[in-house]
Order: sequence, then C-alpha cells, then structure tokens
Amino acid sequence: MRNGWIKLHRSLLSNPNFKDPEWTAVWVFLLLTATHANEKRSVRFQGEPLQLGIGQVWTNKREISEATGVHISKVHRILVRMEIERQIERQSDNKNSIITLLNWRAYQKSNDKSNDN
Repeated sequence: MRNGWIKLHRSLLSNPNFKDPEWTAVWVFLLLTATHANEKRSVRFQGEPLQLGIGQVWTNKREISEATGVHISKVHRILVRMEIERQIERQSDNKNSIITLLNWRAYQKSNDKSNDN
C-alpha cells in the first residue's frame, strides 16, 4: 500500500474546500491509502471477509486523525461534508469504515502514453 504514486488532479484547486488545510490533509490521506489497481486487500467487515475494490479505504476516524494531525471531531465533520458533496460513500461498523472515493477511476486513469509527464 505504501508503494507507487497517485495522480492529484488540478481540479482540486477549484474545490472551495481546498482552502481548508485540514480538509485537504484528510482528502490526500484518503487518496494515498485507497486500494489501487495492482493491489489486493481483504478485510473483515461486519464479521464477514470482504475484498476491497479499487478506490476504497479501510480506516477509522482515529487513524485518519493520527495520520493527519486533524482533531478527530473535525475528521468526522470533514467526512460528513465529503459524503454530502458526493466525493465519498461510507459504510461503517462499530469500529471501522469502508470509504469509497467516488470518481476514483476517472481521476486515476492514465490519459497519456508515457509516464514522462
């Protein structure tokens, strides 16, 4: 999971939330930790084994808070805002959430023939 790179789309600059550094930190954390095309990740969700799909993150608010330095209550508010704005979908159990980054494939697809850019 800690290998490779992601694309960071320039449209992020036009998102009104971009001016909030804590929102941006949470968004980048989600992008960096999402399952990518060459990765297989299995988790237990609601007591059942589940294979995460591309663009999904298995995490919780505490983990996001510790990784980003954003207070846990602010992480909660940011995740709710991201859901309302249709950037993510969340499924939660009593400890963790599966967060699906909507439009992951559109922003992470390769649109050029080389990796030189």
